[in-house]
Amino acid sequence: MTKTSFITVSYLSRLQMHTSNGGNKVGGNRPTLKWVDDLVIISGQMLRRSSRDNNRILNSIDPIAKEKGYFVSYAESPSYDISKDIGADLFGYLNVGKETKTKKGKETKSKKGKSVNLNENDENKDCKNIDEGQKNTLWLMSNKRRFSPIGTAFAVANDPSYIYNDLLTGYKENSSENTLVEREISVNDEIRFLFSLNCTRIGGYEIDAIEMYKSKTGNPMQYVIDEEERIRRAKLFLQSIMQLKFAGFSRNLAITDPYDIIIELGTKPIPSYRAGKYFNPAFNLNEKGRQNLIEDMKSEGSTVIFGSDNSDITPIRAMNMAIEHIQKNGILTL
Repeated sequence: MTKTSFITVSYLSRLQMHTSNGGNKVGGNRPTLKWVDDLVIISGQMLRRSSRDNNRILNSIDPIAKEKGYFVSYAESPSYDISKDIGADLFGYLNVGKETKTKKGKETKSKKGKSVNLNENDENKDCKNIDEGQKNTLWLMSNKRRFSPIGTAFAVANDPSYIYNDLLTGYKENSSENTLVEREISVNDEIRFLFSLNCTRIGGYEIDAIEMYKSKTGNPMQYVIDEEERIRRAKLFLQSIMQLKFAGFSRNLAITDPYDIIIELGTKPIPSYRAGKYFNPAFNLNEKGRQNLIEDMKSEGSTVIFGSDNSDITPIRAMNMAIEHIQKNGILTL
């Protein structure tokens, strides 16, 4: 079997009486939902934050993470060390500072995107198998910007949403004056989700992105973790998107588990998001159209796993099957 290069997951979830992405204040103190054309949506930023929080919890209870010091940073304070920080590796970062400090406390500047070599004695513990010039450039790049290997689309309701206005009372301590707060609650939505993970970028720096020639290294990526850890991080990704929690769920619980799911484990270097067409009513696929979609994915070497609460393979079992496939066949290295 060919190694997995990307994972695309699309699923349906039924959210009832929810404020999944509420918080926008309109007309004073009135929290509202995000919606477009009467369709409730959940932003990609909210999906990524929820997935990152789940990653942090799952990683914290993994004995391997405790033994080797792997952790998931918060989005507001990434460490830029993708060899240890799974948050920085999977979710990316942006350091807008103009100056970068070396380990010896010296400052170097990068102008017009050009890299500046550090002192030849400076060491980069993440990149041990490359020459000094590449090592310095990679170290600078790791402290500037990293694009996330994880992709998310807006989660969107498949049908127009019915939004209910809930009236709350805001009590003030030691005061007879109370405020009335109106907030929006969506009654019943079938929401489709779409996630993707470019497995070839897990634990690796893009050499091309920092103006290095492939002829110098022979590879477009430089990896700083082994394949076993890359597979573990792909597993964390799959587990983290199965039970998402959003803003307001601490007060209004809602079931976000998928009841129908399709997982594509691709083998080509360029990720495909075709699995997102399966549940999207905009493509108007009938049963034959869905079969054609699955056959097209398989014809290009992808493994397609479908799960449903109403079948022998439930969404959780489908996820576990995908994890077993990756653990057995490995992840593609560029």
